[in-house]
Amino acid sequence: MNYYRFLLKKTVKNRATSVPLLLLLVAIVGLYVINQTSGDFSSYKGGLTDHHEETKDLEEYYVDLQNDGVAYSADEVASFESGHQDVMEQSMWSEKALQLAEEEKWDEALGYSINLVNRQLEANEQAEGALFPAEHVFVLKGELEMYEQLQALEQEPDTEGYETFGFNYVFRVMDSLFPVLFVLILAVLLTEVFLNSYKKGMNIETLLPMSFRCLLAKRIWFSSLLAGTVYLSTLAISFVMASLVKGPGNALYPVLLYSAELPETSPIWIVLVKMLTLQLLGILSLVLLISLISFFVQNNLVSLLITLVVVIGSPMVFKSIEAFNIIAHLNPFTYLASGHVVTRFIMQDIPNAQATFGTGIVSLGVFSFILAVVNAVLAYRYEKKPMYAAKT
Repeated sequence: MNYYRFLLKKTVKNRATSVPLLLLLVAIVGLYVINQTSGDFSSYKGGLTDHHEETKDLEEYYVDLQNDGVAYSADEVASFESGHQDVMEQSMWSEKALQLAEEEKWDEALGYSINLVNRQLEANEQAEGALFPAEHVFVLKGELEMYEQLQALEQEPDTEGYETFGFNYVFRVMDSLFPVLFVLILAVLLTEVFLNSYKKGMNIETLLPMSFRCLLAKRIWFSSLLAGTVYLSTLAISFVMASLVKGPGNALYPVLLYSAELPETSPIWIVLVKMLTLQLLGILSLVLLISLISFFVQNNLVSLLITLVVVIGSPMVFKSIEAFNIIAHLNPFTYLASGHVVTRFIMQDIPNAQATFGTGIVSLGVFSFILAVVNAVLAYRYEKKPMYAAKT
């Protein structure tokens, strides 16, 4: 029997691998349901509704001021009238934007939203920056940049953190599920692939008429293909499901990048390609790491624990301990959180400007190469004693 077919049959028939994959599917569907049901509170329409209600309250406030019977100065009366007029105009804009959004006329709706944001920025400038804190002004400028680009695309704004369009939901799955849940499931799957040939400390596959180096190379190749297939299938399922429910969205949808100065954006397809590159390299590193651990540990649970401590635990340590922040870019598994790396929001968690996409490519590439060399050396040495593996 073909060795790859043999590995595939063992993997498919093993409950230890099928259950985690089912859990992954449930997580993909569950996350989308959460996004659909919870995202309305902070959606584009939800924000417009909140703003419209606030302006209505302010309208009542100004009307009460003008009718409370108090003798105000001429300047105060003029100020009240100006404020009332401004609030009425903003109320009209938000109402129009809501109406157009319901009609899915996104370019016109976003035009009114742009007016609303510009009005807030102008008011803050007139108040010499005393109206809003600098952080809020930066958020407003980011919204303005997003709205202007979405208006040109005539695209409905998606809810950040609760994305439901096809391309946007793929981004959310890659950013939220991959760094922990997907890596955990993949670690369980790969640990089973590399260690299910050990019986009472003996590697029964060494009885096959094939050198151990060849066996290991084929197992690494099979594991890489399996992990890559599961990963790409996850993204495909996410995209198709979201597209069927809400639509694919737009490949040019702007993604906001972290910047200390003016807001920057990047088309979502570029962000996804960069994230895909980092995560595929991360998967290769994970395969080679588990292969290396299998030389020394033949107990599935112990091997899995070591893998999770290294892959998931180490980035948490580098993030949590301030003294390690300066060398966080050297940890290849920092880049499994590829969404934060590509959008540069990782700099909010780790003040390390060297944790970039380019550094991630180099770090993961070098790490994978080193692991491959060590695996090859150990496989050569292992052939000296092919029948029995060291017991844990």
